[in-house]
Amino acid sequence: MNMNSFNAIQIAYTKTYHNACDLIEESKLLLDNERYARAHLLAHIAIEEMARCVMLSSAIMKFKIRSLNVKKLRNRETNHKDKIQLAYSMVEHMKGYTSPLSEQDRLEILAKSAVALIGQHIITDQEIDKLNDLKNSSFYTDHYGNETKKPSEVITKELATEMFNSAAVFRDYISFNNWHEGNGLIDLVRNMDNESLTSVKNIYFEGHKTF
Repeated sequence: MNMNSFNAIQIAYTKTYHNACDLIEESKLLLDNERYARAHLLAHIAIEEMARCVMLSSAIMKFKIRSLNVKKLRNRETNHKDKIQLAYSMVEHMKGYTSPLSEQDRLEILAKSAVALIGQHIITDQEIDKLNDLKNSSFYTDHYGNETKKPSEVITKELATEMFNSAAVFRDYISFNNWHEGNGLIDLVRNMDNESLTSVKNIYFEGHKTF
């Protein structure tokens, strides 16, 4: 797909959002049936998909203001560690909240993001590696010291539940914008002047490396 158009970015955003929602629903089914490793895996992938939504929404805002670096965007979209860094840095603002989010919850999270200093809540490389390792542990058998363990021996109910809850809250936060409906993202950028659009972008993405 040629990403160098508003329509292409809108399509990518909408499909990525709905895939994340599907993954969360499937994660819940697995969680309810005590398949904790796979529940953890799908919830983690859903969070990565929502990070792609953030990248795409940031991209369309930048595209309105100046030319879009499509190659850079594609590289960011396919880099797992970039998505983990972005997603879980944003999830830091959402800790303590549960799904379904209320409008007040969403405004509180938005306010936290708006006042955060650049770089605040950005997770470390060590934390990124740990999250990526846990993702791999949720579907690969691996060696841990002198022991070989399968995923069900590594991923606990608590880990799976925490990951699912993070994914569900992140979904709720993104859903409030309704950018996934129709041409929601396109309408946003077309109906705002560049100065207002820059302000919106800074509120949502301040302190987070989007692409």
